[in-house]
Amino acid sequence: MASPASEALHQYIFSAIEPMRGPLPQHVVKVMSQTNKLKSYCTYNIAFLVKRAGGPGVSASEVSVSIIDLRGVNNREIGHQATVSLHQRQEQLRVVVTAQVLWGQSVMVGLTEKVDRIIKYMLEQEAHIGDIGYDVGCSTI
Repeated sequence: MASPASEALHQYIFSAIEPMRGPLPQHVVKVMSQTNKLKSYCTYNIAFLVKRAGGPGVSASEVSVSIIDLRGVNNREIGHQATVSLHQRQEQLRVVVTAQVLWGQSVMVGLTEKVDRIIKYMLEQEAHIGDIGYDVGCSTI
């Protein structure tokens, strides 16, 4: 059973990314925003990364999701960017994940793929802990 703080975080992330889903089915966005139970290797989502970065007690009020259009010279459309950030202390912002796609592509697909790659990398690094010669202090995302 999820805690009220976890449910609030899930709902906040869902509400922030749902309008940008475009042609993606709504259940895809729900899976992306849900708390990760790590039932299988293929379970990836944003809430897991937020809790990994800010701890299990992170609240929805500490998280912001920004989705912007990117423009270049002469205000020409060049892409879209989605960023999930964590507000840790006053005037201290930590970017949890950011994804950028070309204009016309789905920023949600780009964000999903980026989250998948990050969590896959994290799980691969966790699998190596205990191996001979593995240096825990050198792991990066």
